[in-house]
Amino acid sequence: MRWDYWLSVAGDAKGLLGHAGAVLLRKCADQSGLTAELGTVFARLGACPLWDKGVVLVQLAVAIVLGATSMRQISVPAHQAEVFGAPPSDSTVRRTLEPIEADAVPARRIARARAKARKHVWALIDATEAGFP
Repeated sequence: MRWDYWLSVAGDAKGLLGHAGAVLLRKCADQSGLTAELGTVFARLGACPLWDKGVVLVQLAVAIVLGATSMRQISVPAHQAEVFGAPPSDSTVRRTLEPIEADAVPARRIARARAKARKHVWALIDATEAGFP
């Protein structure tokens, strides 16, 4: 089941969510295919990590948008745990980023994953009657 399956919006002032834009950012990354593409960059045959690395990178991006300035601050969106789930630990973030820092190959793969998601989004926009809103 997707993390956003039960999300709904109501104007009753109950269950207010700070930083609601973070939800849209995460949902955009998921629906554009970026989260999944980033996950495949780090997928290893036979490995079963506790955290999908694509999710970790997107959660890190969301935390940065919300004001995080270090890996330790990946928990910035922790107040939205009911929406996103518990954030990954800073050591999980470090393990996710280590291959990128150590080698140019993962960085190139990430660039290709981003390009693929961007191409998908532009194709969706092009397929709409009105084009870009």
